[in-house]
Amino acid sequence: MRIDVFVWALDPEQPAPEAALATLSQAERARMARFVFDKDRFRYGQSHARMRALLAGRLGVSPSDVALAESEHGKPSIPGGPQFNLSHSHNLAALAIGENVELGMDIEWVRPVEHDVARRFFSAPECAALEGLPEAERMAAFHRCWTRKEAYVKAEGSGLAIPLNAFDVTLDPHDVRFTRMDGDDHRAWQLRSFVPAPGYQGAVALRTAAEISLAVATSS
Repeated sequence: MRIDVFVWALDPEQPAPEAALATLSQAERARMARFVFDKDRFRYGQSHARMRALLAGRLGVSPSDVALAESEHGKPSIPGGPQFNLSHSHNLAALAIGENVELGMDIEWVRPVEHDVARRFFSAPECAALEGLPEAERMAAFHRCWTRKEAYVKAEGSGLAIPLNAFDVTLDPHDVRFTRMDGDDHRAWQLRSFVPAPGYQGAVALRTAAEISLAVATSS
């Protein structure tokens, strides 16, 4: 099974072209208008317009004809279409697309984070693993852990109903997996980590036993 991940840069200084913004749904335009700062509104418009263009290419329709639905917890979907998940952080966005598989994706801009954040959200084994690393390695390891956990929460689709400390993931860049889940079999899930761009971390979570390949490409 192949999961396609498309990555593109966001420009916080200017909006997406009007023709691209015209493809957004009324709900997307309303949500975009609620952002207080221009940079956040511009990033939202660019990320959702590009998402629609990529999904339209997959479906063989125009971007404005991509019919999006949302679950009660806000997870977007295309009824009868491929599974997908959009994530953006700072000046980068990414879209994961796969067929017949529950998936979630998260990307994060790697930046300094207070140690208390890990203690608040990570499980005891994850905190111990993080604190056991040399100081110089902790920032990247924190973001590997965070993206893996967020990817699962997004894939599962229950939103804030799942505490981030209700399951464990590895922090290692090469050993990428779940090690525990409350109320679910962690062996039914897979994780993949990737670097979407220098200075960023990314992860995809999937509920499947199939062999997975992750194809990451830059979208312009």
